[in-house]
Amino acid sequence: MKLATLLLVCALIASSQCLSTFHFHHGDQLLRALQEHKGKTFVIMVAKDDTTDKNLQLTNARVADGLFHNVLNTPAKKDETGKETEPEKPRDVVWARINADDHSKNDHLLKRLKIDTTSLDVWPTVIVMKDGEGSSMYGPTTVRHAMRHVEELVPPAAPAGGAAAPAS
Repeated sequence: MKLATLLLVCALIASSQCLSTFHFHHGDQLLRALQEHKGKTFVIMVAKDDTTDKNLQLTNARVADGLFHNVLNTPAKKDETGKETEPEKPRDVVWARINADDHSKNDHLLKRLKIDTTSLDVWPTVIVMKDGEGSSMYGPTTVRHAMRHVEELVPPAAPAGGAAAPAS
């Protein structure tokens, strides 16, 4: 039992080497991090987490799951038979999820990021930004657009062996 727990902790530490997850308790903490972490790519999901609407809860969960598997991590590569040839790897991004229902802590952040809070009754808003510039996404194609923006902002990982590709 102790060995299994130790292996699990080691696996979690190894898998979290690139993905930076900060736990922001106030919107001001996220604004400060956006200013302090120059050169980092931020993926921010703004959603109404305290909703009782089951459809909105399901939509928020699907977007968060899609972001985790396709944006925060590089998808696993598979061969033509469907067998996984390369596991998914975390990208070098900072992930933040903001509860739009917590007005006392996040209202200032929502105003600064110009989030339309009435639209959050239907879909969460995802913001991908680096060095103060980025894009805001909303709707059924949010995950696909966020993936494209992150791929543009995050440089590809260096190949194994450390040798850089020759310049042409």
